[in-house]
Amino acid sequence: MKNQKHLEKADIIGYKYIAKFVAKECHRAGAKRILLLGTKRLMNNGIIDVYLKKQGIEVMNTTDYPEEVLEIDNIIDNVRQNIISFDDKEYLMNFIYQFPCDCQVEPDAVVLGAPELSELIYEEDVEVPLISANQAHIDSLICQYS
Repeated sequence: MKNQKHLEKADIIGYKYIAKFVAKECHRAGAKRILLLGTKRLMNNGIIDVYLKKQGIEVMNTTDYPEEVLEIDNIIDNVRQNIISFDDKEYLMNFIYQFPCDCQVEPDAVVLGAPELSELIYEEDVEVPLISANQAHIDSLICQYS
């Protein structure tokens, strides 16, 4: 139980740390409403959502799409196992374009919260800015140490 609480605290710190870099990239792109894609844990925990809201950025709510969130999680696992398929890319693209239609609002950017998604989704695939949380973190470190 103690290890579980420690792990949860570490997750919170990690998510807030990454959210800081995502917020910076969202501001740079002029994005005030984002569609965040990532693992089920990332998409459902709300930690990043709270931090970004404080930064003036709304994370579109995906909690009404549990099957889709689970499938995105499975796609990430596939990429981790070097299984990269057109069907997985097509599924992600359909979600990116269908989700805003269901919500009746468009995101200003799509944020890839798992580095594996960068293997499937590219800037030219979407009509709004595409922000990789991983790349935002790397860019920030490069700026910091150069």
